[in-house]
Amino acid sequence: MAYQIVFVGVWDISLQLGYPAYFIYVLGVAKILDIAVLLTPNRFLRSKEWVFAGVFFDIAFVFCSKLSAIGGAATVDAVIAFIMVAVTYIMFRKVYPASYKTVAPETVS
Repeated sequence: MAYQIVFVGVWDISLQLGYPAYFIYVLGVAKILDIAVLLTPNRFLRSKEWVFAGVFFDIAFVFCSKLSAIGGAATVDAVIAFIMVAVTYIMFRKVYPASYKTVAPETVS
């Protein structure tokens, strides 16, 4: 029952924002794949970086769409989602610190 309420809400808001119906399905499949990558421990670290980037852009576009089409009060959920993703990314970086080491060029003699 709760799933139907949430899905109907997402469906109505997406159509109100002017997105086509197929976009909801494509975005849903992408989010399920994102969850699968994020829940896989100790693997796909580079893919997880791309997932975080994609989710950030998704939230940023949702924020801008709601702000322009519905109004400022409707953007609260996007702000909360952004905070949650930012905290999750910070914790991810603490568990898997990025190592951006510069490789010294080999000298030819």
